[in-house]
Amino acid sequence: MAQIIFLHGASSSGKSTIARALQARIEKPFWHISIDHLRDSGVLPLGRFRNGDFVWADARKAFFDGFHASLAAYADAGNNLILEHILDTEGWLEGLSSSLERHDVFFVAVHCPLDLLIEREAARGDARQRQTRPRNDPCRQNL
Repeated sequence: MAQIIFLHGASSSGKSTIARALQARIEKPFWHISIDHLRDSGVLPLGRFRNGDFVWADARKAFFDGFHASLAAYADAGNNLILEHILDTEGWLEGLSSSLERHDVFFVAVHCPLDLLIEREAARGDARQRQTRPRNDPCRQNL
């Protein structure tokens, strides 16, 4: 059984900072996994989505279904994970809870004041501000 620390929160809430700090201090090896890592590594053909060759809305479901399945595969192979994710789509929490149920999962809701989220995303300058959600967002319920 793998151990999974699941960090859930809005973009720019501090998930990556927390994940790096945990990974540096935990006595066991933990993989730090996020969508940002896939995006930044060039896995996605972002330029082609941006110029209109591909439509993200058409690819999004398959991308996230594959990402979620990979998390279960990593854990099933015995890898401990620090996962950072934004649970912004209906059914994701339930689906991930089911696929990871044989593992020891510790869900952490990462909160940050909305004005600070907006400030952090503006400082990034990478058009992620649309991901900043109000504190009462339904995707934060039940965590």
